[in-house]
Amino acid sequence: MKTFIVYSFLGMKDPLFGGLMLPYLKELNKDGKYQFHLITYEQDDYAFHQLEKAQLIAELNRYNLKWHPIQYHTGRFLLLKKGYDFFVSFLVALKIKIKYRPAAIIGFLTIAGAFSWILSKILRLPLAIYCFEPHSDYMIDFNIWTKNSIKYKLLNFFEKKEATDCDYLVVPTSHTLDLVQQWHTRAKKIWTAPISVDTTFFQFEAQKREQIRQHLKIEDKKVILYLGKFGGLYYELPEMAAFCKQLVNENPDYFLLIISPQPKMEVELAYRQAGVEAAQFCVLGRVPYEEVSGYISAADIGLVAIPPLPAQKYRTPIKVGHYLACGLPYIIAENIADDDKIAKQHQVGIVYQDLSEEAAKQIRAEMQALLSEEPKEIRARCRQVALQYRSITQAREILEEILALF
Repeated sequence: MKTFIVYSFLGMKDPLFGGLMLPYLKELNKDGKYQFHLITYEQDDYAFHQLEKAQLIAELNRYNLKWHPIQYHTGRFLLLKKGYDFFVSFLVALKIKIKYRPAAIIGFLTIAGAFSWILSKILRLPLAIYCFEPHSDYMIDFNIWTKNSIKYKLLNFFEKKEATDCDYLVVPTSHTLDLVQQWHTRAKKIWTAPISVDTTFFQFEAQKREQIRQHLKIEDKKVILYLGKFGGLYYELPEMAAFCKQLVNENPDYFLLIISPQPKMEVELAYRQAGVEAAQFCVLGRVPYEEVSGYISAADIGLVAIPPLPAQKYRTPIKVGHYLACGLPYIIAENIADDDKIAKQHQVGIVYQDLSEEAAKQIRAEMQALLSEEPKEIRARCRQVALQYRSITQAREILEEILALF
């Protein structure tokens, strides 16, 4: 039986790991063909209760997944804390190496990929990186870091190392593929695959749509959904609220549904200050993961709030996959991943340039035309695109191919 270390800088409950890599591994290892040792960094925001943790471990064991959680540290003296975290993970990986003799390390996403690259050198193990993105350039795009900062220089250095000095590499977009090829990567094989979603779990739910729309009293509305955070690597809350005001533009047929982990009162205040009428929007807090597809089903079009900055073409917005899998078209800025091209090519979305009044006017016109189509036809088209580009089947096949190569 082949054994692998899967290294994630995210926790088991984080949507990007628990909702993506974990389902990938379960789908791949239904017959227990492999043994995976999962090293994850657990944050206080996603803490497990004792019973919950025991239930998770029992479930993981059914798929031959062994969990090695590490406490995540942040705050002041960040570089020292990251050094400590890495040292702890090294000890864990060393024990796995000695006891189980793993065939390779698989780093999930960029920061984990950087740590995995260092471990692969120390432990002399082959390395695969799943979903590499130049995260350091994102931090420059949003003025969070400067190019002279130690954080940027360190992460940028390790990003180039992991992308060019791994055995196998999976990148999310055609733009990222071009980038790593410009860096002259020595990877033996490269796959291009955006972050996938479980298209069995995420799909249109007619009954949930009806129930939620009745509950919110929006049965006769065209609902624009925003699902996710504001700020950070997204548009700031006030500017997004102002843009949404232009989208509805006092048109009583349109309704804004905002589902965000940010404080509800803060989001509501921003939309009121932007001039959105109380009858035209509703803000909900974080909803349980298993209920997300129901709320997506209740909408008519989804909004993606990523600005069209230079490095954003390397990203892979997970919410696009969720929207499409549930039959929902989307609104997205140009040069975001390959999703802008897919929106136009397959007529499953609307692409805008900026947050100007002119862009909002263009979106309103295209939205009116798109939403005048037969809803079943739109849902079928979106679903088909999800199956083609974002299905978990694609991720499983790539991972299975990678594992077979070690």
